[in-house]
Amino acid sequence: MLDLNKRFHFIGIGGVGMSALAFILHDMGATVSGSDTGDSNFMERLLSKGIRVFRKHDPSNLEGVHNVIYSSAISPDNPELAFAKALGLNVMHRAELLKMVMDPYERIGITGTHGKTTTSAMSLKVLMDARLDPSGVIGGDFPYIGGNYRLGRGRFFIAEIDESDGSFLYFSGLRCLVITNIEEEHLEHYGSFEELKEKIRKLAEVCELVIYNADDPNLGEMRLKGVSYGFESGSFRGRILGDRSLFVDGFGRLDLYVAGVHNLSNALGVLALCDCLGIDKGKAMESLSGFKGVKRRMEVLGEAEGIIFMDDYAHHPTEIRAVLLTLRKLYRDKRLVVLFQPHRYSRTARMYKEMADSLRVADWIGITEIYSASEVPIEGISGKLIYETLRVAGIENAYFFPDIEIAKDVLKGELKKEDIFITMGAGDVYKVGRALLVEFKGGCS
Repeated sequence: MLDLNKRFHFIGIGGVGMSALAFILHDMGATVSGSDTGDSNFMERLLSKGIRVFRKHDPSNLEGVHNVIYSSAISPDNPELAFAKALGLNVMHRAELLKMVMDPYERIGITGTHGKTTTSAMSLKVLMDARLDPSGVIGGDFPYIGGNYRLGRGRFFIAEIDESDGSFLYFSGLRCLVITNIEEEHLEHYGSFEELKEKIRKLAEVCELVIYNADDPNLGEMRLKGVSYGFESGSFRGRILGDRSLFVDGFGRLDLYVAGVHNLSNALGVLALCDCLGIDKGKAMESLSGFKGVKRRMEVLGEAEGIIFMDDYAHHPTEIRAVLLTLRKLYRDKRLVVLFQPHRYSRTARMYKEMADSLRVADWIGITEIYSASEVPIEGISGKLIYETLRVAGIENAYFFPDIEIAKDVLKGELKKEDIFITMGAGDVYKVGRALLVEFKGGCS
């Protein structure tokens, strides 16, 4: 049980998952503080709520603290984390706290390599529009709820369950577990793909109902028990009608505002969830048709001088390809310009060839240096590997930028009318697109 009379301190409070829990505990009446050396979209919101944020990690920040929350992004030798353990404070992983927050509710978890955030946001919106007043935690900034969390009074709590570090095993006994897909990712933690699949299977076995994407070959071969959905196979079937449209057996035609086969699949999974929960089909369809996406998911930032500026969080080859192919279909006659920032040394070392292959969909490809995400650099691993792979393959429109500011300066002279320009990556590359949009507008944000 959570004792809200005890102070909670978050190490790395600006992160999307950490800040969501900080907001929730604050709204529940707890005293919350945190520390973070970086910048994020949520830092200003934390401060506006009166949550104290320290801009460096220091043991002195823990004065009067009872509970210390950390995530897998925090190094074991972090001075606050080490001091908290030595002092005997109650130290919890973020997932453990999320599980405790969710415990009083009927818990719905969304996991998978891709699509977690969009599927979680879609699900939360449908339950809200069905007047079920749900609570939820989203791994992104969802304009429909004004941020990355919602604290309602209904019986459901929807949360994105992170598979990256094995912490999703805290969430046994979920009312529903939705699995969007699974790929060879986060092997630096698991050691092998088989181990990751085994952990997914272990979680599925201790949840009341599993809803999974039968079109995903890896999930299909795992033979999970539950409700399967898909366009090619599954007990809950849909049919693709276009870039934004699908037909669902028992529901009818659904036209989405967001585009792409990946979003059609996300919507199908949400409808399968709604079917299992007994949510009115008409209300579910109407709600999904009005879903306009989460920030940093094929987000249109604006237009200036005939150039459309976009941004996306994609950092895995499958995600990169899905986004670029969708844009290619939507803007057939326009030049597609991408600035990609690799995320993590370990992922780049394992997948730089696949990243290069996915980026080939674009007409002009800029690649920056790697965003480390707190990883220690690996000798010989650089964003330049992706660039070199493209050049060896004969792609002459590829460029490497060791400094992100150099990329911005080059793009300032490269972009022209009718271009579609998108920044891609899970780091800070989004700042380039936003800054360039302001400059092309003549300095008016």
